[in-house]
Amino acid sequence: MARRRRRGRRGRGFGPVVLGLSLAIVAIAAFGAIGWVVFRESARPGLDAASLCPEDGPAGHLAVLLDTTDPVSTTQL
Repeated sequence: MARRRRRGRRGRGFGPVVLGLSLAIVAIAAFGAIGWVVFRESARPGLDAASLCPEDGPAGHLAVLLDTTDPVSTTQL
C-alpha cells in the first residue's frame, strides 16, 4: 500500500500572514484614532447653559457689517 503524502504548511504561502498583519495594523490604527478623538473632546471646555459660551470665557468675537449706502435689490430682499 502506498503512503499518503502529508501537506504541511509549505503550500499555504504568505497570504494569510499578510492578511492577519494588515487586520492587526488596521485595528490598532482604529483604536488609536478613537483614543485621539476622546482625548481631544475631553480637553475642550464645557459650555455655560445661560450664554452658550465656553466656561473659560469667549474665545473670539464676531462682527457683521452691513453696507446701507447702496440700495437693496429685490434678489437681496
